[in-house]
Amino acid sequence: MKILHLGCGHTKGDTVVWLSQEKILFSGDLLEYAATPYAGEACLNDWPHTLTKIAALKPESQQRQAAIRLSLSPQPSVPALQTPRTAPPPRWP
Repeated sequence: MKILHLGCGHTKGDTVVWLSQEKILFSGDLLEYAATPYAGEACLNDWPHTLTKIAALKPESQQRQAAIRLSLSPQPSVPALQTPRTAPPPRWP
């Protein structure tokens, strides 16, 4: 088991856990799929390079590989707030 810092992505302190024999990677929020990512502390210029380093490890999970390819591919711009609300906003006193 290795704990690695492959670069900045979602935050400056992003780390991954790599099980090299099993080829399993725990990436935390470096890889986000079907979520609206919070990017307030993100390193937007470095994040793609960090994902390239993750891809170079060649994790064997097909789901992870698909998420890496999706993250690295150019995405069409998506209008903000397309997600339907499931609950009304909180009422503040």
